[in-house]
Amino acid sequence: MNVNLLNNHKVLNVSSSLLQVFITAVISIFISKFTFQYLGPSLLGFWAITLSISSFGSFLNSGICVAVIRFIALSNNENDLEAIRKVSLTSVIISILLTLLACILLTCIYLLYFFYQPPSIEIDWKQYALFAIAIFFIISLSNVVMNIFDGLKLTYNKNIVLIIGSVIYFFAAFYFIKKYQLKGVVISLILQNICTLIIALLILCRKGILKFHKSCFDNNTARELLKFSFKVQYITVLGAFFDPITKTLMNYFGSYSNVGIYEMSNKIVLQIRTILINLNQLLLPYFSQKEKNSAEKNIYLRIYGLLIIPTFILFVSIIIFAKPVSYFWLGSLNNEFIVYCVILTISALVNVISMPAYYSRLGNGVLKPLIKVHVVIGILNVIGGVTLGIYFKAMGVAIAWSFSLLLGSLIIMIKYAQDYHLSLWEHVNKKWILITGGMFLVFSPIFFKDLFSNNNYYSILILLFIVWIIVVMVQFYGETVKPILEKYNKKNNG
Repeated sequence: MNVNLLNNHKVLNVSSSLLQVFITAVISIFISKFTFQYLGPSLLGFWAITLSISSFGSFLNSGICVAVIRFIALSNNENDLEAIRKVSLTSVIISILLTLLACILLTCIYLLYFFYQPPSIEIDWKQYALFAIAIFFIISLSNVVMNIFDGLKLTYNKNIVLIIGSVIYFFAAFYFIKKYQLKGVVISLILQNICTLIIALLILCRKGILKFHKSCFDNNTARELLKFSFKVQYITVLGAFFDPITKTLMNYFGSYSNVGIYEMSNKIVLQIRTILINLNQLLLPYFSQKEKNSAEKNIYLRIYGLLIIPTFILFVSIIIFAKPVSYFWLGSLNNEFIVYCVILTISALVNVISMPAYYSRLGNGVLKPLIKVHVVIGILNVIGGVTLGIYFKAMGVAIAWSFSLLLGSLIIMIKYAQDYHLSLWEHVNKKWILITGGMFLVFSPIFFKDLFSNNNYYSILILLFIVWIIVVMVQFYGETVKPILEKYNKKNNG
């Protein structure tokens, strides 16, 4: 592939990803408001927990999603069409088999979960558990098929399919939710994902990538895919527990209503996070090389530098506009919603900034640091969730999860910088951090004073000010104190 065509694909991939996430975000905002009005927080909380439990099943096949991007990217770099076909079909077949096995395990998990934690509302949980398993199966298979586009660096094709799926969901949700309430949500999700899967398969078949015959299934390819995917599996197993454990603890120490409000807050944060993570995910094929090269560091530094500014602007915007969003989405000022937005935004911000390091590790198959970090996040989430949940109920669980994610993200970033001999301050735009932080401190009294009693409000403001001082001192150390100490040490050693 010539350089101009490759650059054109990069532009198309990035621009279409932005368009796709923007359209999906706008649709999600309106549908979420519509869903909340028709279902209410308790029913929405029940569905959020039921759907999140299905993520446990991802530990069996989610590694294939990463493996297919890596191996197709490697074959694509060598212009080996036959190898691409083998990887594509083999990964689809493996995914079907693993997902079927996951569905059987999920059935057992749902039976155990609702036996020990029966719903606090009158609802046929068995029916909705089966719906969640069906949605899981379709989405799991669809994810593998979609990642074939990413491996080929043809993400714009995937984005077109996802946009079509979002539009289908928009019209289906408005029709079915009004008529069937929660069952309408299920029907809309199934319809959306079946349509996207069929369209994606048709495109890949038309391009000659997917050919359904024996010669395209290769045992050696299957072994290599499974070998790599099992390494990734450790990460996805741990990651699969985060969301359902958090929501289960919130329901245990609080109620379905708390989970429903949390889910609404989480959705708005996830929309922004998804925009930025999707841009990072585009890097995975470029990081996927058989051997490390100097281009990897350059890609990392460039993306990191470009990411820092929009990340701060977008996430600070969530905090600033949380109050009007509460009026728009929930119909009134909901203090719990706004506090969740602030807590989740802070951790998501740091998490997104760590994504270039995360995808660089993933692309090169360096997975041990990521596994260790996921273990730390998981342990902190459980221990912190139980401890803070006892004292602060559902809010304490949310704080514990956010702190766990924030700390894990910092570890990924710092460890990557150490391994590649990078200075964090070398590629962080410190002026923008200072400006954004200053804006936050200026606007916070205006937007958050009526959320707390005077004592709590000023305590939070002082805490934010202390955090801000720490940021400034760290910058001062990196720019001024550290160079002086290094010069002093060199003189003494010399």
